[in-house]
Amino acid sequence: MRMMDRLELPLDSYSVKGLFQDCKEHKIKIPEQSLIKDFTVKALSPSKSRKLQAVALQVAKARNTCRIHLDIIYWRNNKD
Repeated sequence: MRMMDRLELPLDSYSVKGLFQDCKEHKIKIPEQSLIKDFTVKALSPSKSRKLQAVALQVAKARNTCRIHLDIIYWRNNKD
């Protein structure tokens, strides 16, 4: 496994919003809708993080990139 494939998506409101949009666009099933709709950094647990990272991995594969690169994509899309 390459090093870049091991790096995770930093989870914040921008990245979770981006994951939600990408899941709709790429028809990726979100295991629990509450993971995205009720997301807050304060309520993030190791279990929720693992589930969101699994979704991020699917999205990254659909976009032909690494999870870590999704962060800049989502951040740029949310700039005003």
